Amino acid sequence: MSQGNVHALLLDAFSKVHPGVKVYWEGTIRNELFLDGPRYGEEHLVAFVGDPGGVQIEKIRRKLKTESEGVLIAIYSEKVYVVVHPSNPMQLISVGQLKQIFGDVGRERLLQWGDLGVVDKTWQTREVGVLRKHERTLASRVFQESVLGGGKFGRLGRVVRGGDMGKAIGKETEGIGYTNIWSDEFKVLKVVDGDGRELEVLENGGLSRRAYVYLPGGLSNRVHREYVRFILSREGQEVLRQLKNVRRLSVSEGSEQLSRLGGGVN
Repeated sequence: MSQGNVHALLLDAFSKVHPGVKVYWEGTIRNELFLDGPRYGEEHLVAFVGDPGGVQIEKIRRKLKTESEGVLIAIYSEKVYVVVHPSNPMQLISVGQLKQIFGDVGRERLLQWGDLGVVDKTWQTREVGVLRKHERTLASRVFQESVLGGGKFGRLGRVVRGGDMGKAIGKETEGIGYTNIWSDEFKVLKVVDGDGRELEVLENGGLSRRAYVYLPGGLSNRVHREYVRFILSREGQEVLRQLKNVRRLSVSEGSEQLSRLGGGVN
């Protein structure tokens, strides 16, 4: 599910708690969120997933033409899955194997599933269908950083547009892909490191990235503060519970982020 859809659900729930505040999502400036209230005017609350470093924030400041320090709040983690067709006998895959499949390793032919250790004789000689997302998508950025170590994607395979990885896997039985959009049409593989340990899919070091909201004006805007406080509340986290591609913050993580707004868990 895209960031826009995640915030659409959150904004809908927030507007029921604050019926006098007009809220809507607008994607004109890189996943930009506008919260418009009758007494607060129109200001920008920017939502993004990925690197919270200074370069990203500096780009946002330039876009919004502000020199304010602002406040950055983590609100959840976005998961990325490595997926195959449900009939595929494979259960786990290593980072090294994923680099061989998706990375720019100078390979001129597709691998066969037998090359990846599949012992089922009906699958051993089947070619691995490489399915990837456009390189600018969130899923590709996370995959490139977490699995390829920032390296380039290879030229083999095909690009799956939009949120159709489930449909693509459903049609291409021998395919393997990655996605941050859940579907019942694929099976999720466990990703292990070189020592056979399963990668933690729920933290920044594994196949996920934190989602943030950035308040360019700091804590001066009451609507922004209340919206972020709502996301971090039990009610807001309950909305996120509905989404399979989202990992909610723990109580301690939520409390840490709420402290930046000047409050505790409610």
